[in-house]
Amino acid sequence: MKIEMSTVLMTIDDEPLKMNEKDMLLKDACIRALFAVSNDDLKKQSGQEKFDRYTLGLKINKGGVVDLTPEEVVKLRKLVGDSFGPSVIGPAWTALEGEKD
Repeated sequence: MKIEMSTVLMTIDDEPLKMNEKDMLLKDACIRALFAVSNDDLKKQSGQEKFDRYTLGLKINKGGVVDLTPEEVVKLRKLVGDSFGPSVIGPAWTALEGEKD
């Protein structure tokens, strides 16, 4: 799936969401979710899982249109869902639907 990672996430009032006083992009939400780790996560995740998150983060951080596998999209939706509230989940999940054919 082709996903535009530079998409600005918008509030319910159609204003840009802000993160550190800058417009929050889809890539920002995804990377933050990929790299968020609780103490429980550190113990449960294998080194391979942590490395896979890192390499996916590198791919996403370039911005622009990124080609993601369906499995990567599912992982990002889960992690964003676990890391944020509805104001970020809504626009992020919508953007993760990607281009329609």
